Amino acid sequence: MSRGSLLYTVSLGLYVADPRSYTVFIDELRSTVAKAGYRVSKFFTTSLIAAGEGVLLKLYPSRADVEELWRSGGLRVEVTVMGSDPVRVLEVVDTVAGIARRSGIRIEILG
Repeated sequence: MSRGSLLYTVSLGLYVADPRSYTVFIDELRSTVAKAGYRVSKFFTTSLIAAGEGVLLKLYPSRADVEELWRSGGLRVEVTVMGSDPVRVLEVVDTVAGIARRSGIRIEILG
């Protein structure tokens, strides 16, 4: 976890084997963070997926870009969780990692 400008940041790399597992991952992630009280992007056509309790959850590529990137030879998703409270940041990271594992997606900590 890095700390800069009073924000704690954790970055994960998710290695996706097929587009279907990414869709399952995104759908479950959106549902889970919404139930936890986060504001979730309605369309998820940008990289910001959720915000709440001083935490931002960003993914690249967005769902809108996935199919095109998949046709280009594979998919590595970058997830960034930022926030002023390190405990909340780690809670969101744990949620992302758990959903990714259940979806069959390999995870790597980037920073």
